[in-house]
Amino acid sequence: MTGQVGYAWGQWLLYGKGGVGWTQLALDANNPNPGGLDANAKQTIAGGTGGVRLEYLLTRNLGLGIEYDFYGFRAGNILNLANSGGIVLPCGFCNFGNTNVQTLTARLNWRFDW
Repeated sequence: MTGQVGYAWGQWLLYGKGGVGWTQLALDANNPNPGGLDANAKQTIAGGTGGVRLEYLLTRNLGLGIEYDFYGFRAGNILNLANSGGIVLPCGFCNFGNTNVQTLTARLNWRFDW
């Protein structure tokens, strides 16, 4: 979920955006040894997002653009690791630290005039 603000001049459009996003991290550890227990956990985490976009209007209806977005999540530890033996364990070794995603998107836009 983001908010955005932009500025248009001539055939150019520049805008920035920022907000919050969510993702789900999952841990699934399978132990194939005889008598071994499988462990799994899921955790939804929130983080910040921001981006910038530049677009140029080639014709009245056709535009080209490029957009950069950054998503940053601080996961920390997944808590309450459950195993197939029915035991819930604290998971001090399940630290995912920072999870960051960066994207670069090229756009070709067509605007319909109704």
